[in-house]
Amino acid sequence: MELRSQSQSLSLYPARYEGDSEAGLRWLIVVLDFHDGTRDFRASGPWVTENEWRALAEWIAAGCSSDQETRFELTEPNLCFIFGPQSQVLTVRLDQEARPPWLKTPEISFEFPLSVRSTLAAAMFEEFHAVSRGLRR
Repeated sequence: MELRSQSQSLSLYPARYEGDSEAGLRWLIVVLDFHDGTRDFRASGPWVTENEWRALAEWIAAGCSSDQETRFELTEPNLCFIFGPQSQVLTVRLDQEARPPWLKTPEISFEFPLSVRSTLAAAMFEEFHAVSRGLRR
């Protein structure tokens, strides 16, 4: 998944599975790259299950048609995704290990205009399938 605004970019993709499944959950090691216009940050960890990655792609494809925001929170609290009213903006909240060290607040939002939800969701599904087929290491 790649998101861009005028001064920021965020890339998040599954790199591989983490070891054995735990209680029926298969955890994905995801890699996060963030650039704020002057600095770069990279982090990775087992932050998303394979079911959550698929559900997130479906949630992004569906968007938000109401006048209220909708949230997609993961089991691990490192990432949270929020659609503003009418899906005009996708906010990504980075926390804990996913938060760049120069950002001192406990949780920060990066807003990206999102005009191509279906393309983004399709890319997420393809990234997942590449990992599940062992194409990405």
